[in-house]
Amino acid sequence: MLLKNIKDLKLRQRFAAAESNRIVLKFLFTNYLNADNNLSTKQRAQVVKYLSGRLDKGVSKTKLVRRCVFTNRSRVSHRRFGISRIKLRELFALGVIPNVSRAIW
Repeated sequence: MLLKNIKDLKLRQRFAAAESNRIVLKFLFTNYLNADNNLSTKQRAQVVKYLSGRLDKGVSKTKLVRRCVFTNRSRVSHRRFGISRIKLRELFALGVIPNVSRAIW
């Protein structure tokens, strides 16, 4: 379980670095290449190829996995609490999380 924690943490760090790099490169694409800087089409293609090669292709937001804070469980982890359904149910039963009651029909 510890290995999955470390792997997930490294992936999140790579994603954060790649995202900041992507924002900078997007700025360069929009402002530098579209400006009137008298680049020929060949030079422009070389710049685009260089800048697009700087992007990290192995990282995307969809690969990030939401995990439980307590158990590191990857399945059914609620976004609002960041806890898996099993721990959430235990905390509801203990009354740790206020203003929650069972739904009675």
